[in-house]
Amino acid sequence: MTTVADLHRAYRDGVTTPTAVAERFLAADPVVGTLASFRAVDADDVMAQAAASTTRWGDGAPVGPLDGVLVGIKDFFAVRGYRTFGGTRALSVHGEAEATLVTRLRAAGAIIAGKTHTTELGLSPTGTNTAQPTPRNPHDLTRLPGGSSSGTGAAVAAGLVTAGVGSDGGGSIRIPAATCGVFGHKPSWDLVPTDGSMHVGWFSLDHVGPLARSTADLVTMVEVLADTRLPVSDAPLRWGVDWSWWGTPDPAVDGPCRAVAAELRPTEVALDRVDLAPVAGYVTAISELVAGMWEVLDEQPDALSPDVVTAMAQAPNITGADYVRAQQVRAALADSFAAVFADVDVLVVPTVAVPAPARPTDQELSAGVLDSDLIAAMTAYTFPANLCGLPAASVPVGVTQGSGSWPRGLPVGLQVIGPRGGDAMVLSACAALERAGLAVRPHPVAEHATLDP
Repeated sequence: MTTVADLHRAYRDGVTTPTAVAERFLAADPVVGTLASFRAVDADDVMAQAAASTTRWGDGAPVGPLDGVLVGIKDFFAVRGYRTFGGTRALSVHGEAEATLVTRLRAAGAIIAGKTHTTELGLSPTGTNTAQPTPRNPHDLTRLPGGSSSGTGAAVAAGLVTAGVGSDGGGSIRIPAATCGVFGHKPSWDLVPTDGSMHVGWFSLDHVGPLARSTADLVTMVEVLADTRLPVSDAPLRWGVDWSWWGTPDPAVDGPCRAVAAELRPTEVALDRVDLAPVAGYVTAISELVAGMWEVLDEQPDALSPDVVTAMAQAPNITGADYVRAQQVRAALADSFAAVFADVDVLVVPTVAVPAPARPTDQELSAGVLDSDLIAAMTAYTFPANLCGLPAASVPVGVTQGSGSWPRGLPVGLQVIGPRGGDAMVLSACAALERAGLAVRPHPVAEHATLDP
């Protein structure tokens, strides 16, 4: 089983049951197993949810489009019975609260599998976490899964769960989707409610969305999370590309992405000020993160890991004028995107400039790793959509071929960006890439049999 449709067909035909799927999930030891993708799992609760779903399927009365589907929740969102840590030792909230998005998933029949790991405060795009275990990439256990929705990306890619919830303040859904070889969608700003989230910052940047194993599952997840219908279409699309922005990613990424772009025959466009997005994104994110964590930084800075403190150390040098100018860049960039989307429906660009990076040693992880060049490479293409509130998705378009310094078989992701509110357009584009055989989920070496009958 790989997708929601596959699972539901198997449930309908009596090939397997939600209870059997939940048992295999728990047998894989998702918290302390090979991938360490989950922070916490309540086995009794998972089995109780699965038993209820099994009864519904046995009665021929599933309650919704996700009935019996295991879904992992990033440890930023309130789930009844779980504490929320946001990847840090400094905070612990919730317990009996529940985010609206989790309530909607339950109403759709989803089995809430537990809390997936995140990087500390959602800050690292690589997937490293000094404060808590760092998940492994199921395509290569010596590699990182990308972040900050690191555990969700690894769990979905490995088949521990069919889908998962992530959040994205600068690429945190799309980056692990790309490096783990799955599909990920960052919806338009505020399409999915963020109540019940641990608000540590990211006030104007954070978006909530799904990671999944197909475009169809992304659509189902977004429709449930946002409580809306998305009219996904197979009508022809006008594809666009800004080759100047595309630039020169690592050849291991450039080759597969450029091959797909060639098939699309995109219109060449020019985005004004897109080169300023990384700086504007950094100034905005760090300012908002420091504001959100002000009391912790002031009263107990030792509770934060050294790499997190280092990342925020430049905040005192950012002035109010700097922040305002960053917002002016956002407005100008939004106007530039709007002008381009008058001529094309969606834009394509690599999701990240490099494949999944090597996993640091345990000693490096404990000391805290902060590689500014690597961080820049992993966020070069993702920040603009956050700054402008645009919907954007990452789809898997191939794997590395073992050239240069990269081993064979690491996933490569292509990003699709649409106009604000154009989530159906972006997902239609993802579906078109799948239909054409241009977007295909690669099978990881650490794939679990959780979804098999």
